[in-house]
Amino acid sequence: ELADFEKHKGSFKAALDDDINTSNAITVLYDVLKADTNNETKLALIEDFDKVLSLGLMEAAKKLNSGEGEEDIPEEVKALVEERKAARKAKDFAKADELRDKIGELGYIVEETRQGTKIKKK
Repeated sequence: ELADFEKHKGSFKAALDDDINTSNAITVLYDVLKADTNNETKLALIEDFDKVLSLGLMEAAKKLNSGEGEEDIPEEVKALVEERKAARKAKDFAKADELRDKIGELGYIVEETRQGTKIKKK
């Protein structure tokens, strides 16, 4: 998908050539994410753009994909989180809230995100 790569790279360069118009450059980045092209092309473009923008996008993606940080979470907390997911799925929200509070007492926070359930240390 070299044509897609070159088109988006040209748009990004044009934004930067226009008095370093970073808002347009970010718009091009967003356009790449929703473009009808393969993931390899998107990743190559994002990696290229991030060399200029220095947002740490590739490092953040690697961290997310590796589940980094989750290995520090005790098994007891992970089990409670799984039990909470099951309660939420069964629409037993009172039990889910109770489990969330129990997880909180153990020093962790549970967040529901578009990517799924995240567990963080308080």
